[in-house]
Amino acid sequence: KLHARAEGRRGETRLPAFLQANLDRLGDLVGLDQPARQILAFMLLVRNDPVLNEAVDLLGPLSTVRAINVLSVILALPEPVVRDALASDAPLGRTGLLVVDRDASYSMECKFNLLSSKLADVMIAGESDPLAILKDTVRPSRPGTLEPANYAHLEMSYQLLLAFLQVARDTGRTGANVLVYGPPGTGKSELARLMARELGCSLMEIATEDEDGDPVAGERRLRAFRAAQAIFSGRPALILFDEIEDVFNDASP
Repeated sequence: KLHARAEGRRGETRLPAFLQANLDRLGDLVGLDQPARQILAFMLLVRNDPVLNEAVDLLGPLSTVRAINVLSVILALPEPVVRDALASDAPLGRTGLLVVDRDASYSMECKFNLLSSKLADVMIAGESDPLAILKDTVRPSRPGTLEPANYAHLEMSYQLLLAFLQVARDTGRTGANVLVYGPPGTGKSELARLMARELGCSLMEIATEDEDGDPVAGERRLRAFRAAQAIFSGRPALILFDEIEDVFNDASP
C-alpha cells in the first residue's frame, strides 16, 4: 500500500530547490540536456540521501547494460536516451562530471563516479557558483613574482608564446595548449602566471593535493582538467596543469 501510494505521488515530486538551481546553472554552462540533468541529479541524491543509497544498494552488482536499464526504469527514460547521455563523448563524460566504470559489475554508487566526493554536498547544500564544484581540484593560482625581463634569454619564444595566447584569447580558439618543459626551479609555473597577467586573464591551477593535503590521483586531475575546460570555455582564463608527469607515471616497467 505504501508503495502504491508513493507511485501515485510520483508526478508531484520535485528536486530540492538548491539542487535544481545549481543543476540548471551548471547544465546551461556545460551543455547538459534534460536527460543528462536527470541522471546527474539522481546520482547526486544517491550520494546525499542515506535511505536512497541503501535502496539502490539492494540492486546488487550492476553491469553497464544492467545499470543503464535500471536508470531507464527509475527515471522513466528510454534506454537509448540513457545510453547516449552516459556515452564517453557526451557532456557528462566529456566534462568528467559523471563517468561510468565499464570494467566490471559494481553497486550503483561505485558504478557511477562523480567528479569529486564533495560534488553532492556543494550542489545540494546551497546555491553556489558552478566553479564551486571544482574547488577541491581546481584553484585560483597565486600571483606571480617574475617580470618579462626575467625571461630575456627566451625573448623570441616569449614573444611567440604571448602572441599565440593573445590570438587564442581574442578569437576564442579551441585547442590552444602549450607544453612548457624543463628542470625544476627554472620558472615554468611562474611563466604561466606571468602570461596570465600579461593577457589580463585569470589563472586556474589543477591541484596536486586536496584540501586535506592528500595527493590527488592522476585520473581525477585529468577529469578536473576536462571539467575546468568546459566551465571556463566562455571566460578569459588560463588553466595551469603543473606536475603533469605524475599523471602518466603508472609505475609499469
